[in-house]
Amino acid sequence: MWQELTQSSYTVSPASVYSVSTEIRTSLWWLSWKALSSTNLIWGNGTGATEHVIERTNDRFDIKNTLNTKDPHSQYFETLISHGLLGLSVLLMILVFPACLAWRRGDLLTFCFCILMLITCITESALSVQKGILFFSVLYSLLISPYSES
Repeated sequence: MWQELTQSSYTVSPASVYSVSTEIRTSLWWLSWKALSSTNLIWGNGTGATEHVIERTNDRFDIKNTLNTKDPHSQYFETLISHGLLGLSVLLMILVFPACLAWRRGDLLTFCFCILMLITCITESALSVQKGILFFSVLYSLLISPYSES
């Protein structure tokens, strides 16, 4: 693992094929960044449009990966492309506000859960797959419900 991290170039070039996981992820982030130019930054492109937008961007720059994936591998890019700045703001509010509230109340479990989700969303589209949605929604509702009673 460390060898892969240290030997990856982390540069993305058009008309290239990537096969190492770190380079695949870097190329998908690069494509996601480039896809923002064809995205309505306020409203986004709509639910489920992310992979199509990245695929169009991928065709424009001819970047391929051996997994043939178009998933941006970042919930923040996923949300920004599909729901724009409004959706990204809501996602951040859902995670940051309870983290701040939990920190002030000394609720370490809720605070750590929110921080875990904030960090996970950097490298995974966690809320775009069933297991991520289930993990988040069950734990979030259990951890946040005591706050609605006070």
